[in-house]
Amino acid sequence: MTQNGDPGSDTTPGANPAEKLENASFSRLQAALLLIMILLLASGLFIMKHKQRLSAEPILLTEGDPSVYQFKVNVNTAGWEEIALLPGIGEGKAKAIVSWREKNGGFKEPGDLQAVDGIGPKTAAALDEYLAFEEASND
Repeated sequence: MTQNGDPGSDTTPGANPAEKLENASFSRLQAALLLIMILLLASGLFIMKHKQRLSAEPILLTEGDPSVYQFKVNVNTAGWEEIALLPGIGEGKAKAIVSWREKNGGFKEPGDLQAVDGIGPKTAAALDEYLAFEEASND
């Protein structure tokens, strides 16, 4: 308590600044709690302001017509990573396709893929709509 009865201020002449800090009515804990309360209030105000955007109706995604999408992979130029994305293929078959292509040259039609181990007539026919057979350019 100070001379004027105010617990928050020390007007004692010659008082050390450290003593004044010790006598301050606002501790570090109280300051931290006040800061937390201010941040909570600010975030609450932000949420209230943007509530309409946060509570918007969800967008319903429906499956589209597959014929609309154009997804063609040129098996004569694509890397195994791209070929592996094709349905029924995977990393192993994709690497086998690239390996066969490097040893034997390019493919001309889906049926040519049957020369690769692990690819039969059903797989080759299923891939038909996803494949392109352009020759690799020698630039």
